[in-house]
Amino acid sequence: MPTRNKSQGASPPSSATAAKPWEHAKSGEGSGSDPLAASFVESLSYDTRLYAADIFGSLAHAAMLESVGLISRSDQDAITSGLAEIKSEIESAMHGPGGVAGWAGWKVELEDVHMCIESALIAKIGDAGRKLHTGRSRNDQVALDLRLWLRDAAVTMTIAIDDLLSAFRTVAKGQGEIVLPGYTHMQRAQPITVGAEMNAWHAMFTRDRHLINNLCASNLTDCPLGSGALAGSVLPLDREMTASALGFSSPSASSIDSTASRDEALDLLYTLARTSMHLSRLAEQWIIYATTEFGFLTLDERFTTGSSMMPQKRNPDMLELIRGRCGGIYGHLMALLTICKGLPIGYNRDLQEDKRHVFAAYDTVLECVRMAARIVATVKFTPERIRVAGGGLDRGHLDATVLAEQLVNAAVPFRTAHQVVGALVQLCDSTGRTSLQQLKPNELIEALKSRNLEWARVDAAAIIGMLGAENVVRAYASHGHAGTGRGGYKQTMPRAAEQGAGGVGGAGGVGSAGGLPTVAPVTKRHAPAIVPVKQPVHEPALPSQIAPTNTPAIVTIPTASPQEGRPGTPILRKGHSRATSIDSPNVEPEATVLFADDDTNGAATVSQFNQRLIAAYVEVGRTLDDLPYTEEFIRMCELASATEAGMNEHAVFRRLQNIRKAGKLPPIGRASSRAPRLSEAEEGWLANAVVETVGSLGQRDQLPFTTRFDILLNRFNESTGRSLSPHDLWRVVAKLAK
Repeated sequence: MPTRNKSQGASPPSSATAAKPWEHAKSGEGSGSDPLAASFVESLSYDTRLYAADIFGSLAHAAMLESVGLISRSDQDAITSGLAEIKSEIESAMHGPGGVAGWAGWKVELEDVHMCIESALIAKIGDAGRKLHTGRSRNDQVALDLRLWLRDAAVTMTIAIDDLLSAFRTVAKGQGEIVLPGYTHMQRAQPITVGAEMNAWHAMFTRDRHLINNLCASNLTDCPLGSGALAGSVLPLDREMTASALGFSSPSASSIDSTASRDEALDLLYTLARTSMHLSRLAEQWIIYATTEFGFLTLDERFTTGSSMMPQKRNPDMLELIRGRCGGIYGHLMALLTICKGLPIGYNRDLQEDKRHVFAAYDTVLECVRMAARIVATVKFTPERIRVAGGGLDRGHLDATVLAEQLVNAAVPFRTAHQVVGALVQLCDSTGRTSLQQLKPNELIEALKSRNLEWARVDAAAIIGMLGAENVVRAYASHGHAGTGRGGYKQTMPRAAEQGAGGVGGAGGVGSAGGLPTVAPVTKRHAPAIVPVKQPVHEPALPSQIAPTNTPAIVTIPTASPQEGRPGTPILRKGHSRATSIDSPNVEPEATVLFADDDTNGAATVSQFNQRLIAAYVEVGRTLDDLPYTEEFIRMCELASATEAGMNEHAVFRRLQNIRKAGKLPPIGRASSRAPRLSEAEEGWLANAVVETVGSLGQRDQLPFTTRFDILLNRFNESTGRSLSPHDLWRVVAKLAK
């Protein structure tokens, strides 16, 4: 994303500039007296997207200060209400690049998001606002805000990658058996299938998804808040309390390291760089495939452009830009590595530049992933062209390796078999034959005899009959192979989808979505409960204004346990808890539905589970659209032994939808609950948000029991000031779709 002009949404320095609140040791006005100096040190032109994380951290910090007696309860209440007003003002004024440029409180002379919010708070509530910075420095404040933003940005990136993975699976399901030549060194090598190629891309981006999950699960678990500027504090700060309130597993172990390290930002940049590299490889491959010389695929008209001079052109510009932007991502990674390499152990202002690179790289890669998902979902491979391109599908002896391996089956040592087949390739080339399939059986026998292999018991005619690209892809047998049989993409892709789906794990995403969080009064050493503040109902903004595509919203990924649950989040029984890790499936296990025709035993297992599920559905007696997020749904899962079948809530719901679409789900009475009434504006907002999330209202069934639905719920409640439960929101979505 281009860097926003520094004058946008930020007031110019006043001609009567007073000393900055943190420069009182200086005589005169300090750096604020020089307009260039004031502009030179600001980060407000790019760090305003941290506003929600900053407010969230301040709420937890204020609650901790009150619990240890450093501020009064009335001070905490004033801080909480003041921050709520500021957050509302920022979001009601959202417009322009970054989405937050309109608030009058952005003032360049205050340098950054942190001091602008603090200054506005002091203006609202007076001395209580001046107490908020007790025991805190901007050094640990920005380290916290960045970690909170990274955690929630990872959720948004994960959703985008999930869309791309889903697109690969869709292509594999619909076009997977198309045979095409596979290449090494850009020379024809062995025949593969479209499904196998989709499997390869799917594997790459699944690893990227795992890497993002590991960033949250392993590298963003320590809370820097309370570290101060460098050495901590003599005040009785309860760092365990704030860490817990903010969703971290523990406070950071070193105040020096946690304020001056940007390892977590480097980890994200590396993840983005690797993801971008995979995107660039995909783009390069398909740019080649789309050429007239290859013609293996056709790109959707929406994702090509014309020429200003040549009327016939359909240029793959979107793929070219994906490829071209990869270098910029590498540059951002190298820039931050270079910034960090020369720093002494404590905090230095160089680290302010980290966000330029992190935000720019994130925005670019997120946009590229989303564009790639659209391109993949609409691509059309052209088998009729593939069969004739380059002189024909079998040209280049793609079956040579299989011929050698068939000789190995006849006890010929592989290296010797390699030599025999090499001689046969020479024979074909010298006699104008383009395929080993054109050999005569006696020519194969003579080649064996020339190597003193008369003893080899081979059925030459049968072996030659197994050659040819179409036959070879059916013969592959090793796990993960590139053909159409068992062990190939029809089994490995769905299994990867099962293992790779789910929310971002670790501490879980926490933030301000779902209503501005406040922190309930607690005693020392007990984590405050984060609960939403009921906001006044206002006209909802469009979804893009609430969570712009280039500015990830700070979101809460709800989790619950029998001991404690958040408002609006059902407590799920053991065995049916919400998946919050990439290693816990959160989607329908597609191994049993995508390619079930190729797995008789799998189909039988599906049928048995379906029968149990239908019986359980009838027993609980609640209509399908009224079931999600209810005790009856949990009971139905237990009756159907869903856990034993490897099915979580989302998978069970999708299975029921499939059964209903097949006309095999018995009708069940009437719904037990009604959808809450919304205003026309609220319904419009929600409908737009569902379409943005899954593509259309008709695809709403993809939402329940997923991270996407959690985010949608939080965004809706935050936008409208409501506190709908997951069940209530689902009822509204189902109603809108009808």
